[in-house]
Amino acid sequence: MADYRLSVQFISRSDRRSAVAAAAYRAGDCLEDERGKMVHDYTRKGGVVHSEIMAPESAPGWVHDRESLWNAVEATEKRKDAQVAKEVQLSLPAELNPEQRLALARAFVAENFVAKGMVADVAIHAPPREGDARNHHAHVLLTTRQIGPDGFLAIKNREWNSKEQLHEWRENWAKLQNRHLVLSLGEEKAREVQVSHQSYAERGIAKAPGRHIGPEATAMERKGERTRRGQAARQSQQIQAAGRELKEQLAARTVSPGTKNLAALAGELEGIANRMKGEKAQAEQRLQAIQEKMKAARRITRAAIRKESIAPLERAEFEAKKELERRETEAKSGRDLDAKTILRWVTNPAEMLWETAREQMARDGAANAAGAKLKNIQAQKREALAWLKTPQGGEFIKARVAEIKATAPEMFEAAERVRKAEKTRSAYQNATKTPKGKEIIAAQVKKMQGDLGALRTEERKARRNIRQLDRNIKTASRTAKVARDMFENDLPSSVRLPSRTLGDTRYVKAAFDEMQRNLRALAPEQQKALTLNLRRVISLGLGG
Repeated sequence: MADYRLSVQFISRSDRRSAVAAAAYRAGDCLEDERGKMVHDYTRKGGVVHSEIMAPESAPGWVHDRESLWNAVEATEKRKDAQVAKEVQLSLPAELNPEQRLALARAFVAENFVAKGMVADVAIHAPPREGDARNHHAHVLLTTRQIGPDGFLAIKNREWNSKEQLHEWRENWAKLQNRHLVLSLGEEKAREVQVSHQSYAERGIAKAPGRHIGPEATAMERKGERTRRGQAARQSQQIQAAGRELKEQLAARTVSPGTKNLAALAGELEGIANRMKGEKAQAEQRLQAIQEKMKAARRITRAAIRKESIAPLERAEFEAKKELERRETEAKSGRDLDAKTILRWVTNPAEMLWETAREQMARDGAANAAGAKLKNIQAQKREALAWLKTPQGGEFIKARVAEIKATAPEMFEAAERVRKAEKTRSAYQNATKTPKGKEIIAAQVKKMQGDLGALRTEERKARRNIRQLDRNIKTASRTAKVARDMFENDLPSSVRLPSRTLGDTRYVKAAFDEMQRNLRALAPEQQKALTLNLRRVISLGLGG
C-alpha cells in the first residue's frame, strides 16, 4: 500500500506565527514581512522541488506574487489572534515520477481548494536526506478568505473549518490518488498500492494505529536524543506486540463454558442499551400522564364549570359579532361602478335608483338581522349567568360536580384540595410574618394539598427513574465500546461472563469488571504494557 496522509493545521497569530514567514519557509523563498518589519530568507533551504501559486480565474493578478499575496492576507486580518492561513500537508506516492506527482497535487488543489475561491501556495518537497527515501510530500498554504476580482471578501467561510469538510477532503484525496496510480501504473500494479482515508477500525482491521512523531522529534531521535513522541511511539509498538502475543496465548487455551467472544458480548451490551432506551420511552410516557393528571386536577373548579356551561353561548356570540361586522361592511361598501353600470345610470336613471335602493335596504336588513341575532345571544348569555346564580343554577352546578366526582373521584378530591390550598394561601399571605405563623400556614397548605403532593411525589420518582435510565444507557453503550476496542486492538478475544440472572445494570458492571480481571490474570508478565493499553481503552469507553 502507498503512503496516505492528509493533515491540516492553522497558521495563527495566537501562536505568534506569520503567513509571510510560513510561505517563505515552505517555498524556499525570500519575503519581506511588512507587518512584522522583517525579512524571512530561506533561499538556502534545500529540498524544494517545485513551488507555484494557484488562484481562481477571477482573482486579481497580484495574487500570483508570493510577497504581495501573503502581505495582503496579513493586512486583511485585524484580530490579534486571527487565523491567517491554513496548511494542508499531503504525502505524494513514491510509485509515481516527479511529473506525475506534480500533476496529482495540481489536480487535487484545483478541484478542492481553488474551485471554492481559495488561493493556494503549493510547494513540493523531496524526501529528507537522512529520512525515508519515499517521503515525497507537498505543503499547500491556503487563504482563509475567498478571493474576488476586488480582493479578499470581508466575511470568512466558516464551513471550510468543519469536520465534514475535512472528511470530504480526505476522501477526495484517497480517491484521486488511487485514480492517478491506476492511470500511471496500470490496474494490476495499482491494486497493490491503493490507499484509503479510513482508519483500521472502519476497515475492520484488528490493528492499532501508529503514532506520528513529527519532523522535529524525528531529527532529534536520529541524533540519539530521546523524545516524548518517540517514546510514545515505541510504547505503542510494545503494546501492540504484547496484545498480539496475548491473543495467541488465549487462542491456545481451552475456552471454558462460561466465556463469550468480546464481539458477541459487545452486541449483547448494545442490545441491553437499546432495551433500556425502550424503557426510557415508556417512563417518559408515564411522566407525561402524571403531569396531565396534575393539570386536570387544577382545572376542576366551580368557576371552570360555570365557564363550561356558557361556552356554547360565548362561541355563538363571537360568530354573531363576526357576522355583524361583515354585514356592516357590505352595507357601507355600496356598488362598484363599471362601464356597463354607468351606461345604465345614464339611459335609465329611475330604474337604477330603485334597484340601488332595494339593494341597500337588503344590506341594511341583513346587518340589522345580524345585530338582532347578536343582541339575542348576549341576552341569552346574561340570562344564563343570572340563572347560574339562582338556586336552580346552583343545583345544576352541584349536579355537574357530582357527575365529575362520580366519574373521577380521586381527581375531584385532588382538585378540591388544590382549590382550598390556593384559597388558604391567599387568605393567610398577609396574616402574619412570624416564623410560627409561617409554619402553621405551611402545615395547613400541606395538609390540603395531600393528593396533589402525592402526584408531585410520583412526578419526582418518574424523573429520577428517567435520569437513572439515562445513566444506565450510557454505561451499557460505553462498556460495549470498551469490549469492541479490546477486540479490535488485539487484546483477548473472549472473557468469562458473570451470571445472567443479574439485572441489566449489575450485569453490565460485572461484565466490565470481568474483562479487567481476566486480562490481568491471563498475562501477569505483560502487566505494564497491558495496563497502559487498558487505561487507554477504558478512557475511551468510559469518558475518563
